[in-house]
Amino acid sequence: MARLTVIDVEEQTRVPFLRGILTRSLQNAGLSFKDAYRLANEIRDDLGDASEVANVDLRTRVRAQLEAFGAEVASRYDVVDGTHETISVQSSDGEVEPYSRGRQRIDLMSSGLSPEDAARIVARVFRLLNEGGAAELETADLVALTCEMIGREIGEDAAERYMVWHRYLASDRP
Repeated sequence: MARLTVIDVEEQTRVPFLRGILTRSLQNAGLSFKDAYRLANEIRDDLGDASEVANVDLRTRVRAQLEAFGAEVASRYDVVDGTHETISVQSSDGEVEPYSRGRQRIDLMSSGLSPEDAARIVARVFRLLNEGGAAELETADLVALTCEMIGREIGEDAAERYMVWHRYLASDRP
């Protein structure tokens, strides 16, 4: 199956389709984890080998599938500006911390991004997480989304520097 990219035509951005973020937004709409995960998998499978999908088309597909769960669930999914007071990030060892735009901006600058580029990337990542209804995600998903955004917005060299920095942070080396 090809890697799927979601295109925001308005913002002219491209981000990877992350099943975990869709699963979380479906849970926020009222589905159980089991139903949300199953539906996210079905939607990804329905897209087949497509390499791109517009965010509007993706939302339309999801909305149509949610009708089977009732109008109330579908209506909750329609809330576009579902920002959360706190987005939790779970590390591979199970530790959960609140997402911090400030900390992420510092990490990006530590990997060589200018303060302006770091702020722009963090703002876009935060907006995408909120649009997707993310209340919690894994560190690996956050890193993947951030790296993809850096690669598209700034370049692959900058994305690689971010990955090197992130691997260093995850290594617990002094």
